[in-house]
Amino acid sequence: MASATSSAEQSSFGRGSGSGEEDAAVSAYNPPGGTSSKNSSGSAVYVEGPSDHADNVKFYTLCVALERAEKATLKPRQRVRLFFNRRLVDTSTKQTMYPLVRLIVPQVDNARKRYGIRETLLKGLVRESIGLSKTSALGLKINHYKDERYAGPHSGRLPGVVEDVLRERGNGPGDAGNKLTVKEANQELDKLARAADNDERRLILRGLLNKMNSVEFKWILNIVIGDKMNIKIKHESFLRALHDDALDQYNSHLNLRRVCAQCRDPSVRLRAEVTLFKPFKPMLGYKPSSNMTCLDGFGGEPFAVEPKLDGERLLVHWARRDPGAVKVFSRQGLDMGKMYRYNEALQAQLEHALLADECIVDGELVLYDQTTGKYAAFGANRTEAAEAAEAFANQEENESDRWLCFMAFDLIYVKSHLVPSDRQQSLTGLTYKERRDLLHKVIRPTPHKVEIIASVIVDRIDKKERYNEMFDALDEVMEDRGEGLMLKSISSTYDLDQRRRESWVKVKPEYFAALNDELDVIVLGGYLADGQRRTGGASHWMLGLAKDPTDGGLPTQFYSFGKVGTGYSLQELHQLRSQLKAGEHRWEGTPEHLMGWKPAKASDRPDFWYEPSKSVILTVIGAEIVPSPHWSSGYVIRFPRVKRIRWPSDKPWHACLRFTELREVHARNRGGLSLSRMESGQRAASGREGARKKPTKRARTAVGMVPAQFTAVARAIREKANSESKLFAGHNVLIIPFDVSPPLQFRHVNGEIKIVQTNTDLAVLLENNGATYIATAPRNKRIDYVLVHSEVSPQRLQNIIETDKVDLLFVDWALANLARGELVVPKFRDYYHMCSATRETYGNIDRFGDHQTEPTSAQALKALLSRVQLETDREHASQRRRRGGARSLSCPSPTFSVPSPSLLSSAPSPTAHRGNRAENVAFAVRTLLEDEDDPLLTHSTPLRACVLYFDRFTLLRTSSGDEEVDRPDFLVSRMAVLVSLARMHGADVRYEFTQEVTHVIMDPASPLAAKHLQEVDAVLAFRRRISIGKDRSAHEPLITQDFSAKPFRADFS
Repeated sequence: MASATSSAEQSSFGRGSGSGEEDAAVSAYNPPGGTSSKNSSGSAVYVEGPSDHADNVKFYTLCVALERAEKATLKPRQRVRLFFNRRLVDTSTKQTMYPLVRLIVPQVDNARKRYGIRETLLKGLVRESIGLSKTSALGLKINHYKDERYAGPHSGRLPGVVEDVLRERGNGPGDAGNKLTVKEANQELDKLARAADNDERRLILRGLLNKMNSVEFKWILNIVIGDKMNIKIKHESFLRALHDDALDQYNSHLNLRRVCAQCRDPSVRLRAEVTLFKPFKPMLGYKPSSNMTCLDGFGGEPFAVEPKLDGERLLVHWARRDPGAVKVFSRQGLDMGKMYRYNEALQAQLEHALLADECIVDGELVLYDQTTGKYAAFGANRTEAAEAAEAFANQEENESDRWLCFMAFDLIYVKSHLVPSDRQQSLTGLTYKERRDLLHKVIRPTPHKVEIIASVIVDRIDKKERYNEMFDALDEVMEDRGEGLMLKSISSTYDLDQRRRESWVKVKPEYFAALNDELDVIVLGGYLADGQRRTGGASHWMLGLAKDPTDGGLPTQFYSFGKVGTGYSLQELHQLRSQLKAGEHRWEGTPEHLMGWKPAKASDRPDFWYEPSKSVILTVIGAEIVPSPHWSSGYVIRFPRVKRIRWPSDKPWHACLRFTELREVHARNRGGLSLSRMESGQRAASGREGARKKPTKRARTAVGMVPAQFTAVARAIREKANSESKLFAGHNVLIIPFDVSPPLQFRHVNGEIKIVQTNTDLAVLLENNGATYIATAPRNKRIDYVLVHSEVSPQRLQNIIETDKVDLLFVDWALANLARGELVVPKFRDYYHMCSATRETYGNIDRFGDHQTEPTSAQALKALLSRVQLETDREHASQRRRRGGARSLSCPSPTFSVPSPSLLSSAPSPTAHRGNRAENVAFAVRTLLEDEDDPLLTHSTPLRACVLYFDRFTLLRTSSGDEEVDRPDFLVSRMAVLVSLARMHGADVRYEFTQEVTHVIMDPASPLAAKHLQEVDAVLAFRRRISIGKDRSAHEPLITQDFSAKPFRADFS
């Protein structure tokens, strides 16, 4: 139940509806006046409230706001504000915004049935509704909307291409349109969702075309597609703007209509709690950036280790009072009982195992195979569920050798005489340990039917021992074909739809790059991009394996082996397209070298195929290799990503992975990848092959060094080594793993150009020049040099530095020695870190490793600043622990300005506006103006008492609600520079000409300057009239148009 309490806190711009006292959701849409009723038990059903304002808004008005959000280069919070204006929101009455909200974030509106129309079907329906043939120019434009050659600048976005087509046919933004209200648009969309067949859908779309202009129809298509609105607003941001508690409310019941009703009044705070038989968003696991940061969020607190099974995350709602009262929801809130009959399949075993009257259990559904005594790989759950449900419905015994097993790991809600009275109903506020204790009370485990996932508490303080126990557990679970680990703080609460590094952390083998086999596979096909960022050609690639040639020559036949679309930058994608262009062909049928392979699904059919002799090899890594009937190889990689691109100069096309080699990899690793299997060579050397070492006696590496499983890498490096010189002879070298792009290049002393991209490349190079590469760091072996790339995170090196036994040198020092052919003593600038003994020989070095007189380098300075940041963060964390976890500090840690991900993602690509310098400058200046710069507040700051109005927009703005349209010349003028300069010197910069303004800055070069100057005089004249008898000098700002430096300073003195 959602309860409400009064609060003075208000949402920044929330316009919501409803009190939080009511509990049930209305089943039908309320009329504009709003309704209320009572349910069968007599409790009040919440009042949805009136919606006439939102219903009567013109749909075109909403489309204008959507257009602005799509095209504006604003921060997320500013972008959301576009929808909370006077044209869309009635600020005087507390009305529900539901009719509008369901159109702005349609992907979270569960009340409307899914349209069931994929873009491949939608393009045909739209083309036919417009009346275009397949072979007409405009028909080809819609059919090939992903192809830039047909679709033009909007390629990749079907709604944008359709808008272009309608404009070309004379249906522009000013034609027709502006007839439908929001209510009527929702009604038309409801009809489309309920349509029984394509003929009915086509009729509805044709009717919409007659009532709408091109812009409106474009947004109707965007809403139908749903998850690709392209307005760069996540539903989380929008709901937070609606009400401070709206997102929490939505996560607790996934009912957008109910959220809008509850959040009409932003002054009323709401408490979110889960309810039986209502879907909600479960808590999620945080994904760490690297294997050495898994435990950072826990500090020194105890945590639990649970195996992460390769199954299906489910939430089971159970009530014993009614026979068959069980519902099974997915993590997305889908009713898996209705879709796949999971409730019937699990009914019998849940009745025996669940002892509570009512409960909600979080867990994983896996498939147990009795013949092997193990859990089967993910993928067969739904087939087995259908058979089990059929047997249950017919009251028959399921005679299959495989059956579903529900593995419970958390209890979210309970009503039972077995638990204390203060622990009834929602348990989200209890700690992990308290919930686990209750879980054991209400579940009676049945082997391989309903079980509780094992949980081991790690309460050691020493960081090394904590990591050792985690790796031991990961080793065991991977040997049992698990998916990884879940690490959970024993004091963590159950936070809906949250990923917190201090609460739950998931650990998978693919997060550990060194635990995965690298597969060099060839590109055989390409898939056109969805969206606009990757338009211009293929963005995903079909992978292939070579069939061993019978004559020992070059391969001529290939197997398909899945596809990959991540792991490379936009720049690398453009380079890859250029490289493959020479051998690119449209896919009209299966080419001969693919041996008759037919795509099983439409999504597997490539748009292009490539000649193998003109193709490229990709080094791909992933979680595991699994059988798949969709590809001719019979295998596919789970969660693949590209680690590097092997250009023809690096590795020729015919050196790609062979099919027989893939089968060997799969057989050796049994599909999955585990630490134990990769360490088998080391165990064999000790005479204990096949015998697992006890965790307490397991050989360990020095803290922070490369794990022991890298011995396989060392063997591979020595196999590739070819003697070039004895420069590093007699020296043991350890290299901290790195992978950089672009790669490092230098000229070897023998004149050959060498390329180094990874630590493996450097290791091979050093072995060729006499060094002994050490993949592990046992305590009884001497290490002469530890090499570090400047891009390596300082957190990864923290434990090495704390040992204070070795020096860390930059990789560039080793490359410089190879280039000159002489091994020289490292200088101060060559050190990433010095141990205490080396520091004493230099002297005059501070605690961060900075020398007072020795010259430094750019990379050494970068490393120094990283260490300062890390050390400062650690000191503040220590202060927080001493203060009992207080968050606020009197001295905040220094920050270094880095572009935010949202800024980088919205920046134009290097090739998007090549040669258009004005657009690039305008983008950079607009971004600069949106940043809230901190002024230099010193005794000499000349502008700290000034309120400056800059004439930035096409219209003179006298309030914050007026329209904001930049003058075309502003962002590339000196005025934009003056804005940032004025802020930096303490001025309060305004873009609204209000009474607080002390100075008006006009641009004499602007064609609008004279017009705006007259408007300023008119506003001042009006203010003089209303201030008769008052001190008018206080309201008279100084107006300047002189940009020279001396008068500019004089005006503000």
